[in-house]
Amino acid sequence: MRDNKVDALFIDINMPDKNGIDFIRSLDEPPIVVFSTAYGNYAIDGYKVNAVDFLLKPYEEDEFLQAALKVKRKYELLQSEQATKSRQASLPSPETEKATFTKPLPPGFVKRGENQKNKPL
Repeated sequence: MRDNKVDALFIDINMPDKNGIDFIRSLDEPPIVVFSTAYGNYAIDGYKVNAVDFLLKPYEEDEFLQAALKVKRKYELLQSEQATKSRQASLPSPETEKATFTKPLPPGFVKRGENQKNKPL
């Protein structure tokens, strides 16, 4: 995980050296997480670290598939948000746009104060 970005992780709570929740908390940029454990009392802690699901062992295949679908939806949402931010970053700022694209007033119009509309002479 240090060398390669991980998009999603299915992780147990009970692991050698560190529990899964502490492991996720230790990450600077945690991936999408689904916890899997036999200990239901960890569910609230799991959601506190933004887990998308919590599988209580033993779980059925359809429960796993539902969790995988949640991961897929979350991943797609994050990708969409990232694409939107990229598009927004490439747009000119309002100040630049105003300065660059402001049309001159038509002949016969004079700009009055900021609180007044442009009126014909």
